[in-house]
This record gives sequence, structure tokens and C-alpha cells, in this order.
Amino acid sequence: VVLEAAAAGMPLIATKVGGIPEITANTSCDLIPPDDPAALGRRLRHFLEDPDRFVAEAEELRARVAQRFTIERMADSITRFYRRLLRTSR
Repeated sequence: VVLEAAAAGMPLIATKVGGIPEITANTSCDLIPPDDPAALGRRLRHFLEDPDRFVAEAEELRARVAQRFTIERMADSITRFYRRLLRTSR
């Protein structure tokens, strides 16, 4: 869901779990530590106080996703993975 939202240019409020840090790497998007409701509250407050900042972050993230997470790149990555598996299983 995060990848799709980022590709659509939606402002992101998310925790630092799973593959989310890979999606937001090298951007100004701040991720919330997991299990930290106070940090979530602060991030929501910042969004309400400065929505323009979140719109700018969303555009930066949208551009990263469009460049890094194309269907071609994802398919190439999966193909390389399977080829490595086939080589090592012989």
C-alpha cells in the first residue's frame, strides 16, 4: 500500500517497518519508530501544521518511486534472483 500511495504522490505517514525504509531511502520522508504512539501523534500534528512540507515530501517520494520501482526494474530483479537460485542449485 505504501508503494502505491507514494507512486500516486500521496503524503506519507508510516512506520519504519518491513520494506518501507527501502521505499523512502534517500528522501526527506521521516518514518515513525514502530510501537511509538507519541511519535505518531507528533507526525500527525506536523502534518496538520505544515501540509505543504508533506506535499513536497510526497512529490520527492513519488519521483523516487517512479525512477526506482518501475515494473521493468522489479521484473529484472526477480529474474536475476531466480537465475542465481538456478545456478546455485546445480
